[in-house]
Amino acid sequence: MEGLCLVNAMHITASVFINDNEPGLHHDYELWLEKLAPHAPTNAYRHNRTGEDNADAHLKRQIMGRDVVVAITKGKLDFGPWEQIFYGEFDGRRKKRVLVKIIGDRRRSTSDDRLLACNSFRPSSLITTRSAAAATAHARFGNRHGSHASPACRRPGVHFAR
Repeated sequence: MEGLCLVNAMHITASVFINDNEPGLHHDYELWLEKLAPHAPTNAYRHNRTGEDNADAHLKRQIMGRDVVVAITKGKLDFGPWEQIFYGEFDGRRKKRVLVKIIGDRRRSTSDDRLLACNSFRPSSLITTRSAAAATAHARFGNRHGSHASPACRRPGVHFAR
């Protein structure tokens, strides 16, 4: 299969981005984002006057981006050295989902193409799909990534999953 894979965070306080899976870099992102858009004081943001306290999460998402598009070459995601897809969780209080869409040239059966492309995405390390057939259309993040977050994993910090 040759084509493109779109991965979208599908929530205004979450992000999908591509970078290196290096723990020091993840830590640097957390510190940098918190300096750019600190959670506290929450009264510093006009958005928080609506009863929310997540204005910083909206700003962090804007910086990190809402989606990524990756080329599919010979049925696999075509990454550069060390590149991986990450999910950034900046609020954590609501159920979240990710959208995965694959568009491409079908040389094998449609289901084979979809599963092959999604397997190269390693969905078990990032997402838990509702079914194999739905893997290319919709997926949900499991609790281990903070998507159905309790207050304990909400603040402080930014939560990344690969």
